[in-house]
Amino acid sequence: QGHIATLSVWVLMTYLFRAFPAVPYLYFSGPLGSGKTRAMEALAQLSWRPLIASSLTGPTLFRGRHATGGAFFLDEAERMREDSPEIAELRSMLLAGYKRGGTAKRLEPVRDTYRMVSFDVYGPTVLACIKGLPAALSSRCITLRMMRAPKGEPRTKTSIDDNPEERQDIVDGLHCWALEHGYAAATCDVDSHGLANRDAELWMPLLRIASHTGDAGLVELLAKHANETVDASAEDKAPDADPVFL
Repeated sequence: QGHIATLSVWVLMTYLFRAFPAVPYLYFSGPLGSGKTRAMEALAQLSWRPLIASSLTGPTLFRGRHATGGAFFLDEAERMREDSPEIAELRSMLLAGYKRGGTAKRLEPVRDTYRMVSFDVYGPTVLACIKGLPAALSSRCITLRMMRAPKGEPRTKTSIDDNPEERQDIVDGLHCWALEHGYAAATCDVDSHGLANRDAELWMPLLRIASHTGDAGLVELLAKHANETVDASAEDKAPDADPVFL
């Protein structure tokens, strides 16, 4: 239930993320066959202006995000742990992109000279991989741990792809909601939630949107899940050198 509440409110957030000073990334962690890619695909179908990729370069990210300004989905994100210059560039943009004002600066040719151009890389992002993310990138994420379904467990045969008209109705409703309630949701007061520092920064947009619904049960569920997720993610956010010292 905590995962469902988090994902539902996160989708709402993609439609008004620019009203927040920072947004949480989502990180789907789990073994092969645990549904990470399928969960990302479902989110992308409902999120605002999705940009989906499994392999990309730095220019693809900053030019694509600057042009579309929507939610970004990166599958097979194990590459973020590589030390190559290309991945380092990509990683630095993702590290900067969770906060409003995050940019990538590049020299662009203008006739016979160059000028400095800033590309906006701020926006909601979803990452999925098996082996884990670098600690700095993980610290900007809400982690959702996925598991394989037990053998013999019934599996749903329905899909959001089965009814494109219904999906479009949902997306249209989300657009209307953002236009009508976006400002009120982004500025809604939030009661004490027990989070601090970056954890509070990441979860605050979701908690504000949940509070705006007026559903006290949803707010309580989301706050509880937030604290449990923060505790469970402590190991992911530990410095990469810790295993060496141990």
